[in-house]
Amino acid sequence: MNAEKIVNWPGRTSQGVEYGTVKGGSEEGYVVSSPSGIFVSMVAFSCLVKPKAGDKVMYTRDHEGGCYILAILARPTGSDAVMSFPGDVMVESAKGRVTISGATGIDMTSGSAVGMRASEVNVTAVKGRLNVLDMQATADSFTGALKRVHLITDAIDVVAQQVTQRLKSCYRWVEQIEHTTAGQMIHKVQNLFSVRARQSVITAKDDVKIDGERVHLG
Repeated sequence: MNAEKIVNWPGRTSQGVEYGTVKGGSEEGYVVSSPSGIFVSMVAFSCLVKPKAGDKVMYTRDHEGGCYILAILARPTGSDAVMSFPGDVMVESAKGRVTISGATGIDMTSGSAVGMRASEVNVTAVKGRLNVLDMQATADSFTGALKRVHLITDAIDVVAQQVTQRLKSCYRWVEQIEHTTAGQMIHKVQNLFSVRARQSVITAKDDVKIDGERVHLG
């Protein structure tokens, strides 16, 4: 298409709405072909769908010669649509709910940050993945119900006033050293308490007491 054929409307009284087809362009101006001619048109502020080549559009012109696309009437090349805004956008429902629904998925992308504020947040999914480089979580109370937990990490640091565990069975494999420092240590075993090692050392500053009905040494 030759550039010299693209013209703008002269400044005159508006002729109402007309119809044309988008031939190309960008947000700076779209080339629209109509029975009245070929011209460059801007997108009206209220037209949220971004035009693309092949769209049948409804446009108007003002007293100063400006042309504006008011609506996208038909898109023969497909049904995909992009909603474009020149600045900040807020979707508000003063007395109701806001629902965003996607048949195959919903994607959220931000160049800086995504913030969520609510009195309650509910997430329900069959599968979930969370990839975070640096994560911080703060809560007054946490309750979780999990059937299985598989954790792989380089290090775990836990600082707590009290830790209580109730286990049916517990198995631990320590490859190198297991070191415990405690003010007092008490073990209560109902049946057998067995310690097997190549070497064992028991050292006490004061007394060492072994009490039982029968004591076998050696």
